[in-house]
Amino acid sequence: MKKALHTLQSLRTKYEVAALAEKRQLLKSRLITANATAKELFELHELLLFIRAYPDNEEILRLAEQCQEKCNNAIQRILRKRSSSTQRIFENTGIIGTTITGCFSYDLVSWLHHQYPTAICFDSFGGDVEEVYAHLLSLLPASIREHYTDHGYTTAEEWLQTSASHNRYDQLKLILSLFSSEQLHFRQRDALFDRLQLYVEIDTTRVPCRSNNSIPRPAVYYHEQGLIRKTDLNTILQEALPEEKNLSHEEKQQYIASIRLQLLSLYRETDPGTYADINDLHVYHVGRGMEIVLQGMQPERRNPIDAYIGFMAFKNGLPYAYGGAWLLGKMAKIGINVFPSFRGGESAWFFAQLKRVYYQQFNPAYFVAEPYQIGRDNPEGIETGAFWFYYRLGYRPMQNKLQQLAAEHWKKMLAQPGKKSPVKILLQLVEDEMVYLPSGNESALKQKFDTAGLSHAITSHIRKRYKGDIGRFMAHSKACLLTSGILPALKADKINAIEQLSQYLFIEDDLIQFTVDERKSITALLLEKNIGSDCHYARLLSENKKMQEILYRLCRMK
Repeated sequence: MKKALHTLQSLRTKYEVAALAEKRQLLKSRLITANATAKELFELHELLLFIRAYPDNEEILRLAEQCQEKCNNAIQRILRKRSSSTQRIFENTGIIGTTITGCFSYDLVSWLHHQYPTAICFDSFGGDVEEVYAHLLSLLPASIREHYTDHGYTTAEEWLQTSASHNRYDQLKLILSLFSSEQLHFRQRDALFDRLQLYVEIDTTRVPCRSNNSIPRPAVYYHEQGLIRKTDLNTILQEALPEEKNLSHEEKQQYIASIRLQLLSLYRETDPGTYADINDLHVYHVGRGMEIVLQGMQPERRNPIDAYIGFMAFKNGLPYAYGGAWLLGKMAKIGINVFPSFRGGESAWFFAQLKRVYYQQFNPAYFVAEPYQIGRDNPEGIETGAFWFYYRLGYRPMQNKLQQLAAEHWKKMLAQPGKKSPVKILLQLVEDEMVYLPSGNESALKQKFDTAGLSHAITSHIRKRYKGDIGRFMAHSKACLLTSGILPALKADKINAIEQLSQYLFIEDDLIQFTVDERKSITALLLEKNIGSDCHYARLLSENKKMQEILYRLCRMK
């Protein structure tokens, strides 16, 4: 099997006639032998995911899917033997037959328990024993709290066993029920739940995972002509975007479920995934079997001034990559992670298509890659040379000295193909963010501002003008909002969120004055951010020159 795997690995990105014939023969053969090792099964599992995402033709796809099913079964059989070496190989992989033991948000655990009650159970608490028990007692109805206080339980686990038996599924159900009170504000609930450090155990044979998670795919794209290796980003950005895919409510739920399960199987969780607004989910088919799903968040979970719009990409129905963009005025900070199974395919082409979607939907003047994304404090980013991936696509460092350093080493790399940059050079290059400026937007950076700068400016303003009295500052912002004529008519529970946004508007008294059109445009922003679509809010903010002027001036305040 080892030799066959090595050959299949060498063929996975080849699409010539001879390669196709050999690939077909391998997939038809008895690839999985009786003495297949855990390492070999893991490698085959990853290869088959790639082939299913990038199939040569219909036959290769059918053979790969059949082989994937056999591989999944073989993995489950070998895991049932409970060998410690096997467990180590499949640990934290999210592959079928493994157990996911992790700490996730209340909303994600609650959703999973509701959708797949037999797949998730209580594992343990990671928090302080006495503190956990005290938090749980505080959530009990007052009528029965005294009984548990007087009984003298020493640990939360002991209390759970008495209250819900030794059944770990019932124990999780009891814990979640304590947090389900409508009187418990979601922020208070989140804070209490996080302090528990609740670990749950998830059975991947009872819930879709990396091995079998997919969405109903559109017409499959077959790579008969091979893979795209060269990408012209500027040209792709200007290509007209297809119309948004029309989805039913049930189809949107299916996308959201697939996104959550894929991330969970890799011990990950994102706010747009967990708190997705089903009314702000948008799907675009960008070609070559690739769908990009944009996810706005529920109103109460949104950022106060920027819009965090997440994404997940699906390649021929398989979850392919995830990330998001933080959109603020004319800036888009994009973070991207292609799942390891699919690296070595068409990552550059995909990234260009992703930027095309964000560019045409939100009209940013420039894109920013933060230092972590390219390798700072990120060993994987350094190992993969993420800096040069962005550099090839036209991103450049902001600092002149880093621009010069990058240009020098890029020239050396071109002269010696295959040569890697020294780690010490990469560590220098990733110290600052990189920027991509689409053609014609060169002047956009002259009025650059971001959330960090805004937060610093407001904090400094509170310290200087209000002697650190946050309450006085908030009261002043609210008074300005009430007299500005831009406060829309909303229910009381929505006003607080709008007051938060207003804190960016009224730092300087002369900013209180608005024309009629400006009041209307800013009112529209407030409404979209708080009760509408965060995607639409991001578009409106990118077009609102008055709001951008206010934010830019705020960032430049001394």
